[in-house]
Amino acid sequence: MAKKRAIRPTRKQKELLKLNRLVPENWLVVNEQDGMLNIINKTTQKVRSVKTMLK
Repeated sequence: MAKKRAIRPTRKQKELLKLNRLVPENWLVVNEQDGMLNIINKTTQKVRSVKTMLK
């Protein structure tokens, strides 16, 4: 099975990245599921997960 292509974050996803002290222009979204946003850095290819549900 092939990997899913990473896409640019939406406006709400950008706001979420900013809340987590990340620069949205440097990150691409791989997928969003189970309250987690999986992102990959454009230059370093480092993968991170960010919680989407705030308590």
